[in-house]
Amino acid sequence: MAQQIWEAVHANDKKAVYRYIVNSDVDVNVAYEQMCNSSLTLAKVMLLQEHTSHDHSSTLAGNTLDWSSSKEGQVMDNLDGCTLLHLACETADIGMVELLLQYGANVNATDSRGQTPLHRCILKGRSAFARLLLSR
Repeated sequence: MAQQIWEAVHANDKKAVYRYIVNSDVDVNVAYEQMCNSSLTLAKVMLLQEHTSHDHSSTLAGNTLDWSSSKEGQVMDNLDGCTLLHLACETADIGMVELLLQYGANVNATDSRGQTPLHRCILKGRSAFARLLLSR
């Protein structure tokens, strides 16, 4: 379920994200690697190692997540420590950011580089997103 909500945020599918939040106990503040680690089994780890030895694509638990670019040409180059709000600030529209905020997304969450979602908005030049986060 956590992987599905990450994919829905990346695809900017607000209906799916809303459905996952309301119908399950998905934590909107879960970090990317927590989501990854929670769904790995020994077989999936072995499959992941096999895939990474053959190519360097982003593979998670046997499913390929190609998040190298979004429809706007933006790159999510480092997901370490990122939350759904970090992802939404880079790949989704302001409605997705608002949805996540309404359901408890932490505006002060930091990724592995110490960046908050606000940092990501500023670096991407998304001033409307930055204003929304500052108002929270």
